Amino acid sequence: MEQTLSNFLSDDLRLNLSMEKTRVTHIDDGFDFLGFHVKRNMGQTGMKTKVLISEKSLDKHLKKIQETTSKDTHEDSVTTKFKALNRIIAGWCRYFQYTSKASTQ
Repeated sequence: MEQTLSNFLSDDLRLNLSMEKTRVTHIDDGFDFLGFHVKRNMGQTGMKTKVLISEKSLDKHLKKIQETTSKDTHEDSVTTKFKALNRIIAGWCRYFQYTSKASTQ
């Protein structure tokens, strides 16, 4: 299966896979891609594909906020900290605005 897919991508589409980074999986198992976690599961009206924020991205975002507000930055003005937080949070919201649970995550 993987070899067939690899041949199709390289021969027909002229794309090369990095076997260290590439993993073929079923969408029911879910996968992470560019900070998103994509998974299909049963909803109230049938099977639904959900695009969520991955745990790794959430942890990275919270760490960045903690670094910005840490005691090590005591010399920075409050205005500078608020501007930095505003940029971090606004960028986060714009990037993940189209997830399935944007308001709750």
